[in-house]
Amino acid sequence: MSPKLNRIENLTAALGRLSPRERVMVIGLVVAVLMFVGTLLALWISSSLSSLERRIADKTSKLETMLGVRQTFEEAKTVQKRSQDVMRRGREIQLMGMLETLAKQQGVNIGDMKQATPSVDTATKVRENKVEVNIKQITIDRLVEFLEELERRAKTVAIRKLHVRQNFQQPDQLEVSFTVSNFELLVEEEAPAPAAPSSSPAEAKAK
Repeated sequence: MSPKLNRIENLTAALGRLSPRERVMVIGLVVAVLMFVGTLLALWISSSLSSLERRIADKTSKLETMLGVRQTFEEAKTVQKRSQDVMRRGREIQLMGMLETLAKQQGVNIGDMKQATPSVDTATKVRENKVEVNIKQITIDRLVEFLEELERRAKTVAIRKLHVRQNFQQPDQLEVSFTVSNFELLVEEEAPAPAAPSSSPAEAKAK
């Protein structure tokens, strides 16, 4: 007979020798132990499930954040591409010619205008071409109409500086000076090359 069966028989015989009261006490003790073990097991399972739920929630949150960042990045790329397309069309704009044509159409007498030195943003590779305009006499209504129509001509054109004062000889007229800018995206060969790093004294001496 196997040792396991011997143990079961010995346990059964021991229980048979107990009085009814002792049997009730033993059964109660066994039930209490089983309930205690069951409670510990339930707490362990609940804790494991809670931990698993927290990990799943954390990973879900991180995944949603990643997806949100990616969506924002894609939207930013789309906006950047649209802006670059607009800036590329800015190369087709001739400011001086546009101003002369619009002035004739609006009946505006431009006193003088001159091309200012353009500036280049090396980070964005965008060049700002500028024309300084002076108008000796113009009414406020005509000025507003002229400037609004000028900015409507192209998305890359903007009024950057505006100085207005009353004409002393004709109080109902204004003297106006302003700067018109046109922004254009440089082509690759036009983009300014980065400055070469300066040689250290040791390298210069070696040369």
